[in-house]
Amino acid sequence: MGRRNGFSLEELPENVKQIYEYITAGGYKVYLVGGCIRDRLLSKEPEDWDMVTNAPADFIKSLPYRVVTPGERYGAFKVIINKIPYDVTTFREGTIHQDLLHRDFTVNAIAYDLGRGTFLDPAGGIDDLLKHRVIRAVDSPEERFTEDPLRVLRGIRFSVELGFPIEVKTYNAIKAMALRLKGVSPERIKDEFNRIILSEKIEKGIRLLKDSGLLKVIIPELLEGEGITQRGDHMYDVLEHNIKTAAYVRSDLSLRLAALLHDVGKPRTLKEWEGGRSFPGHHIESAVLAGKILKRMKYPTRVIKEVVSLINNHLFIYNKNTPERELRKLMADLGEEGIFRLIELLYADRKAINPAVVLDYVEKLEKRVREVLMSEGIIRIRDLEINGNDVKEVLNKKSGPEIGYILKDLWEKVIDDPSLNKREILLKMLGKYQGQ
Repeated sequence: MGRRNGFSLEELPENVKQIYEYITAGGYKVYLVGGCIRDRLLSKEPEDWDMVTNAPADFIKSLPYRVVTPGERYGAFKVIINKIPYDVTTFREGTIHQDLLHRDFTVNAIAYDLGRGTFLDPAGGIDDLLKHRVIRAVDSPEERFTEDPLRVLRGIRFSVELGFPIEVKTYNAIKAMALRLKGVSPERIKDEFNRIILSEKIEKGIRLLKDSGLLKVIIPELLEGEGITQRGDHMYDVLEHNIKTAAYVRSDLSLRLAALLHDVGKPRTLKEWEGGRSFPGHHIESAVLAGKILKRMKYPTRVIKEVVSLINNHLFIYNKNTPERELRKLMADLGEEGIFRLIELLYADRKAINPAVVLDYVEKLEKRVREVLMSEGIIRIRDLEINGNDVKEVLNKKSGPEIGYILKDLWEKVIDDPSLNKREILLKMLGKYQGQ
């Protein structure tokens, strides 16, 4: 295949071109590999621009950009330009052909030589991509997975993203070598896991992780829900319910993680009696457990906080007896984006219990949230019409924790009655704190 189906230097994104030109200026070769190759061959717009080079690791680390090295042991680097990461790997063997024959899967063992305008495909990856439509390890799967155990997880990811089955010999090796994933850094596992749970085929992905034995390595806590049946309208056991819930929400990282883990603590709260069972406080147990899981997997603090907050609140029920202050406090805690994430989680949770069961409290919650946003909006402490400087001036106080306590107390009153959030009213209310 020639340039007709390939790439030209001019069409590369500017950041990719900079990396390419810097490395080639140093006298080294650079080839395009990975997602951009598959996308071009499948007539899709390339998204992931990965490169492989014969430049040594020290040269890659000397690039005039931020370079992070989560997989340096395997010659894998991330070059970050304008906050966008690009994967750059060094040859595993002496030549590009030798390197490609030591890559993980045939559909990932295709390179493009920009200088010659040709595809390089020593492992038959183009046929596996376009004709056979299968995920197959290059040569011996056992050898490839021994070289880098993360590849057992990447095989699942490729299957999910491309929608291809995994060739039998390759899949059997994934199952046989699943436990080797324990030796891989959490950061590398997290990156592959994210791509699986953010894909359109998340349900297939989680099932493949479970059936292959990889879920037992990544999030064994989820497996505790297998076989734990639930009462009432529930059609599924706890594990299946978690998977279904995750499949029903949109592709948003915090939302997908919250949906997948929202009942992860249920089995640990199980109480049984003659003729029944319940899971008291399971939302709290699930939130705590989810926080530990995500911390172990090295997720950012922001994501962990968002997920834990969503799980903590996933039993929130809005009806005529719900105090308005509770809804306002919830909205202040989650923010506008967070409250709509919670609503989506509640819809998915209900649907994953039994699609035939209609519960209107989620619809009522969404309607009321939109009404609040249109009227007083979300009111947080920082949204009060006075601030800490006003408190210090009126009460003649110095900076300190007391200022925050006073603002929080005023905020609690405004949550009860949003009409109080006027500067003149709040300044007048400060009088009661005089002398305290």
